[in-house]
Amino acid sequence: MHYWELAKEDQRALRPEDFMLTREFTTRWRDNDAWGHLNNAAYYEYFDNAINDWFLEQLGPTLSHDATLQFVAESACRYFRETAYPRPLIVGVRVARLGHSSITFELGLFDAPDGVVGDICALGRWVQVFVDGETRTPVSVPGSVRAMIAAAS
Repeated sequence: MHYWELAKEDQRALRPEDFMLTREFTTRWRDNDAWGHLNNAAYYEYFDNAINDWFLEQLGPTLSHDATLQFVAESACRYFRETAYPRPLIVGVRVARLGHSSITFELGLFDAPDGVVGDICALGRWVQVFVDGETRTPVSVPGSVRAMIAAAS
């Protein structure tokens, strides 16, 4: 089941436990916009950091030094409620689809003030494709990444 395809009321009921792993972050002063809440672009930074932190934690810097690159081919975000600086956040990560050359992630961003996780603030969708560093053509998702996903599932 893809969370992205759920009805919005069902998406609003998602909790960090619905994701295969979570990462904790703290909002930064620069994340706020002129209206005093987290700028939309900051959500994407947290999604990107959660995915890449997981990759680095599990695989080390090896993927950044080989001939295979990772590009974001598609991204989207549904915003349910605002959050702002200063706030602790939790980003939930799950693999919705593992394809031949791409991975589709679904990400939930949650407020966590005073250690209490609130309702979901946003649901993200992130498609990452693996490409050859020289030709920029799609290549298979590396075996080490497939193994990492299998271990986390």
